[in-house]
Amino acid sequence: VEKVSDVLKVGDMVDVKLLDVDFDKKRISLSMKALLKESGEEE
Repeated sequence: VEKVSDVLKVGDMVDVKLLDVDFDKKRISLSMKALLKESGEEE
């Protein structure tokens, strides 16, 4: 997936894994793929 907007739209609810919190840049990093790997659901 090149762009998240190709798969999701505003208001969609998804399960993700929180990867990082950058307080200086006020950003968070999330991953759907990492969560799928942990649960064994990756294609």
